[in-house]
Amino acid sequence: MSIWQIVTEVIATQMFAFASGPFAWNGSIAFWLAVVVFCVWLGALMVLLKQATAREPAYSPGRTEETAS
Repeated sequence: MSIWQIVTEVIATQMFAFASGPFAWNGSIAFWLAVVVFCVWLGALMVLLKQATAREPAYSPGRTEETAS
C-alpha cells in the first residue's frame, strides 16, 4: 500500500460522511483535493521515471545489439 493510496482513500471517505457542502461527493473541496493529489502523484511519477531511465545504462544485459539501435 502506498502513501498516495492512503491519502486518496482518506479523501474518498470524507465524501460519504457529508450529505452537502464542500466535503460532500459533489463538493468543491472533495473534488479539487482529489485532483491536486492525483496531479502531484503523476508529476512525481514522471520525474522519478525520467531519473530512473537516465540512470539506466545504454547497454544492459537484457538488450541485444539489434534492439539497442
